[in-house]
Amino acid sequence: MRFNLVIILIICSILLTSCSKQTSIKLPYFSDEPITTPITFEEGVISTDDTEWAFTFTPDGSKIYIQRGTAGLATLYKSEYVDGKWTEPVLFTFPTQENIHFIRLVEPFISPDGSKFFFVSEGDGMEGTDLWVSENIDGTWGEPTILEILNSPRNEYFPSVSNNGNLYFQSNRQGTSGSYDLFVSKFIDGEYTQPVQLGEEINTSGVEQSPFITPDESYLIFSRDGAFYISYNTEGKWSEAELLTGEPLNGLFGSRYSPYVSPDQKYFFYADGDIHQVDVSVIGLNNK
Repeated sequence: MRFNLVIILIICSILLTSCSKQTSIKLPYFSDEPITTPITFEEGVISTDDTEWAFTFTPDGSKIYIQRGTAGLATLYKSEYVDGKWTEPVLFTFPTQENIHFIRLVEPFISPDGSKFFFVSEGDGMEGTDLWVSENIDGTWGEPTILEILNSPRNEYFPSVSNNGNLYFQSNRQGTSGSYDLFVSKFIDGEYTQPVQLGEEINTSGVEQSPFITPDESYLIFSRDGAFYISYNTEGKWSEAELLTGEPLNGLFGSRYSPYVSPDQKYFFYADGDIHQVDVSVIGLNNK
């Protein structure tokens, strides 16, 4: 009996040690010191003299896909965290896209579970920019398919997806309140549904763009006329969007886009030509 008890205690000790190691794993963008003022993320490697705009991390934080370049010349690059540092970004293409010629690949977003890669592209013979998706097949991104029900003759940009598959994006399609509004397409029974314009709590006569939805859809951060706003979801109803106050984010010169909360929910990233990182506590997310 005593022998069995000893064995049980040893097993429990091993399990506790294993769990401790797992919970202490630091993702590549982790900082030992608090980041209370935005810093340029990996200056010289990820953030360069070129223009970095939209970006997305894999759930484990080990890869980042970056939109780099100006206007119509922008495309995607990929960098990996190897041996304690980020690799020089390389041009990204899908392994299987023989039947598709993309004019450009921009605005990537990987689903919270890492199974889907959403992006925006202009293709031959297409009207405007459209939303596409690629499935993760045994660790490789499969041939992209267009999300036809989400697209219009005008432009769709900046996809962002929650755990349940609901997809948020911006568009200047007919009927918007301003030049660009935010929309959502519900993912029901494995299919995307006709997009619905988000309400007046979020959309105005201004320019709403680059939405970021949290995995649980508890809040939505987006850019309005170059400044960040946040709206909270309470039982399916969105609150009146509030300006994210604080000098580090909205009090400086220039416009901010591409809000992004890291998969571990510890850091807030955004872009203004470079990519920046700051603790989520700076923008008050810990207090909500």
